[in-house]
Amino acid sequence: MKRSFTLIELLVVIAIIAILASMLLPALNRARASAHRTKCINGLKHTGTSMNMYADDNKDYIPPVNGKVIIPSGSAKDGSWATFLYNTGYGSATGANVFDYKAYTNFLCPAYERKGDSDVGQIPFEVYGLNIWLAGDTLVGGQWQSTTRLKASKKEPTSTGFLVQNRPSSTILVGDSVRISTQKQSAYLDYGGQGAMHMRHMNTANATMLDGSVSTMSPNQLRADHNGKRYADDNLQIWDL
Repeated sequence: MKRSFTLIELLVVIAIIAILASMLLPALNRARASAHRTKCINGLKHTGTSMNMYADDNKDYIPPVNGKVIIPSGSAKDGSWATFLYNTGYGSATGANVFDYKAYTNFLCPAYERKGDSDVGQIPFEVYGLNIWLAGDTLVGGQWQSTTRLKASKKEPTSTGFLVQNRPSSTILVGDSVRISTQKQSAYLDYGGQGAMHMRHMNTANATMLDGSVSTMSPNQLRADHNGKRYADDNLQIWDL
């Protein structure tokens, strides 16, 4: 004779499934976060290679953090360092215009979740953050100057910059960043609230260093070389190292 489940037995089964799900979900979330971190590291390796190729072909100059970019139509448009790389053929993405997210596929963190629609003109600036203290010394005509890798490696640390003089392996070139007001990635790294180092990978951040290596750093690891600097945690709260 076929036996049916009682209500109590059904509730017990549901409770067991709920307990198992609560145990598995954190592990799945950690695995997903770990995969994002690995993909981000690979993206930053690509970014570092693109940066160095650009510098090799442009008298050692690092792309400017922002400036006027001449697009194929001949007109000049505002763009970020990523726009300079894409527009001159140093990004592997092709076939998109400079105001299309597809142009910056290799310059975006995979863990970055876009919150709301962006103004088209801001799309080139929602990429990994370039250390602005390597982007030149002063503003000229409202745009950041560029600088060479050699000059950048010899720069003295500032009170705010992620710089270590004569140690390119500890000087951050480009990495995980966030603009607090918009909760979006920012092309500017270490530029007040417009571009803070962002601990988006399980309380760590990834960065390409000036020598082309890629590092994953916790706040404590950052503190060793950059004591006194600031960063944003995963909840977008700003903290001092």
